Amino acid sequence: MTTEEIKQERGQAAKPRRSADADFKAVFAMMAVLVIPAVITLLAIRQSSQPVFSVQNLNPSPLGYTWSLALFIIPTLTLTWWFVKHPHYHLEKKPYWLTVLILTPVGFGLDLFFGNSFFTFENTAATLGIRLPGYTFGQGWVADSIPLEEFCFYFTGFLTILLVYIWGNMYWFGNYDVEDYRKDAEKVDRILDFHPPLAVAAVALIVAAILFKKFAAPPEFRDGFPGYFTFMVVIGLVPTTVLFKTAKPFINWRAFSFSFFLMLFLSLLWEGAMGVPYGWWGYRPEQMMGLVVEPLANLPLEAALLWFLATWENIMLYEVVKILVHGKRPLREMLFGLK
Repeated sequence: MTTEEIKQERGQAAKPRRSADADFKAVFAMMAVLVIPAVITLLAIRQSSQPVFSVQNLNPSPLGYTWSLALFIIPTLTLTWWFVKHPHYHLEKKPYWLTVLILTPVGFGLDLFFGNSFFTFENTAATLGIRLPGYTFGQGWVADSIPLEEFCFYFTGFLTILLVYIWGNMYWFGNYDVEDYRKDAEKVDRILDFHPPLAVAAVALIVAAILFKKFAAPPEFRDGFPGYFTFMVVIGLVPTTVLFKTAKPFINWRAFSFSFFLMLFLSLLWEGAMGVPYGWWGYRPEQMMGLVVEPLANLPLEAALLWFLATWENIMLYEVVKILVHGKRPLREMLFGLK
């Protein structure tokens, strides 16, 4: 009698067979099913919602930005407690912390070197008032320009993405995880393997953003360069062109979709309903490509795309780091296949 037959006799469901290709396609099909009707609905909007923050109303949300970080801090603390205390997840903890160690400087670097170019922070009463220096091209370092809350957001945001994925992968969608991760990781010939279609997609996205901004964007967005979108693609998509082939079979795409849709919900609630309308932060039109969500106070599309690219890169990097830990071969051999 087979294992499946024994389980059926005992009333236990056999573990479903996992197909990375089918799951990967299903995730993007789900996105399309949601995005297409959303776009159709948004095209019916002719006037954007009005921001609440203004010069005449300087304090509509006292410490609003500071308190809003609870959206990330509370899930992070809860899932960290579950993750650290769990007796069975020892091999996942090292890859998790290594991934956070790699990605956190990227978020900090965005604010330090590009924060003043991409964003504005007009409502000072919404923060603690502690501001760090930020670099401005053509001027150099500008003191007291980036709120401390921005750095807390990037750190806790990365933690939340990874912890939600790990929780979904190990518990909520555990049946769709790789059956024998260590065995499959040891079979990986090399991790760095260039994926041309993904590279072509990255270049095409940047070119499309430039053309849209120049010829199709509203007049207030025509000047400048889509720097924020270009930065996100270069940082979030380009590095994965050499990781995607290896990481794809190891990613639990059901857990990936759960993490992404949860973070997208938090983003639209946090940015579209509070952050931008109340002036906690804003986006410089000359650095945006010009696609906006009008019902959410003209929230740039880049704000939503950030969460997809952050989820994409964070989870892919986490799985690659986990392969390195499980593979237990010299780093050079694991990365390049060289013995």
